[in-house]
Amino acid sequence: MGIGLAVFCRECDYSRHIELGVGMRYAPENILDFESGKPMLWTLIRSRKTVEQIKALVEEERAVMAGRYGHYIYRCPECGELHSRFFIHLDYSGGSFEPVYRCGRCRSTLSRVDHFSGEGFFEERIAGIIASLPCPKCGRRSLQIDDAVTIMWD
Repeated sequence: MGIGLAVFCRECDYSRHIELGVGMRYAPENILDFESGKPMLWTLIRSRKTVEQIKALVEEERAVMAGRYGHYIYRCPECGELHSRFFIHLDYSGGSFEPVYRCGRCRSTLSRVDHFSGEGFFEERIAGIIASLPCPKCGRRSLQIDDAVTIMWD
């Protein structure tokens, strides 16, 4: 099950909507079904080049999905902006592949935030991660999740 979060800063007007996780239809065979008219991957990854690269790896190198996949929090190491992007890891005989995303604000390469490690319930870990990050706008560690706007999606 996926979760949608509204992240905001208590000190300024920064806010961002973040999607995490996967839905029921996110089975690997659905995500990588390039024989259908419109594979699910096209709706998950916005970059045509990246999707074509994944398609070539699956068809030519027999790449397979490995490990966790889904919507993750990505953070820009330069400007601190938060993004929600789809993470996928492919393994094939010649190596492995993970998409590289750029910040829409400053074009720096984004870093994926690992929200699976640590103890406690998923929502508590996410809230702790968000609270530990400085606000991209004012720089204070005053980010939090608006519990009234959190949604579960499938």
